[in-house]
Amino acid sequence: MPSYKPYRPEQAGLLPVHVQDVLPENHRCFLVHAVVEKLDIAAFEAAYGEAGGESPYHPRMMLKVWLYAFALQVKSRRKLEQRLHEDLGFRFLAGGCAPDFKTLSEFLRVHRAAIVELQVLQMLRRAGLARVGEVAIDSTRIKGNASRDRVVQRKRWRTTRTASRAGR
Repeated sequence: MPSYKPYRPEQAGLLPVHVQDVLPENHRCFLVHAVVEKLDIAAFEAAYGEAGGESPYHPRMMLKVWLYAFALQVKSRRKLEQRLHEDLGFRFLAGGCAPDFKTLSEFLRVHRAAIVELQVLQMLRRAGLARVGEVAIDSTRIKGNASRDRVVQRKRWRTTRTASRAGR
């Protein structure tokens, strides 16, 4: 019988002690981390007052998560929430926090202008790590060459054409 490597899925610690032990040193998440650590985030911090309630997540952490999501083209807030639980790069940037999709969406809604003014997206785009642009969806329906209606019309046209030829 062959000698297998140890396999115990029920063991307590499945994740590495530190993400840097697993991910290469030039991984995107480390670049995003280094860039955001150097940024002035006063505009983000000014949005939070001393109101009561639950403490918000640190804006630097949320910014890292969103910028990394932009770099990986993760657009859905629910997918982003899922990636925070499953992806080591996201887990590193979140520092063990796991904001839900509503919190992620609210952060983006409140701080969208501040994120645009950071020009970090432009820097990531120049580095080839993100695509920046606008997508407009207005629900316009346009008939294509292979649309269902067009195929049905062609069939009708062919049957009437063959019937008229047979009648000659």
